[in-house]
Amino acid sequence: MIKFFEKLLDYIFCKKCYLCHEYEENIVLCSKCYSKLEKNQVKIFINNETKISFYAAGIYDGNLKTLIRGLKFHYQKELANPIAKFMYEYWEQLKIKPDNYIVIAVPQYTKTKKPYNHAQEIAREFAKLTGYKYDFDLIKRIKKTKPQYKLNHQERKENLEGAFKLTKEIDKNAVYIIIDDIITTSATVEQMQKTLNSKNIVFCASMTEAYLQ
Repeated sequence: MIKFFEKLLDYIFCKKCYLCHEYEENIVLCSKCYSKLEKNQVKIFINNETKISFYAAGIYDGNLKTLIRGLKFHYQKELANPIAKFMYEYWEQLKIKPDNYIVIAVPQYTKTKKPYNHAQEIAREFAKLTGYKYDFDLIKRIKKTKPQYKLNHQERKENLEGAFKLTKEIDKNAVYIIIDDIITTSATVEQMQKTLNSKNIVFCASMTEAYLQ
């Protein structure tokens, strides 16, 4: 009887892979599914309209899209770790020179009802992996904006005007790594760069396929 309950508890609390739903490795994303996530070629991407330069670890499609949506919309907070790991391994391939990096994340509106900021969760895990400092209080989102996916490029820019505010002085000796989950038109990070007015790098987990055309 005791062994039965032990097995029952193991089954109840055992983690299954978010993608294949197997329990074998008792982790949120098994090694087999993780190995199937495809990284971008090692290069920097540029938005021709905004002129924003950024790094993106992958394409917002397939399994990576499923993971990001799980973290963002289904509140599977544990998925932040494998997404950050995916970004970290890509970051290592870039061989960007060491610097005084500080990790920040695209902030969400302070009065939102979401249980957590998904970009911040990715950024926190990424900072742990790299050993970089992070500062999630530097920039606040002070304007409630419309969902970006419903707007065209010009509307996105107007939607985000005045959305961010610095809460303290920046570290002029630091390079800020702006972390987000996905870049589409890059309007959000463009406004963050304007707010920072400092040295920074834009790095996201994924980008839309439009940049591959």
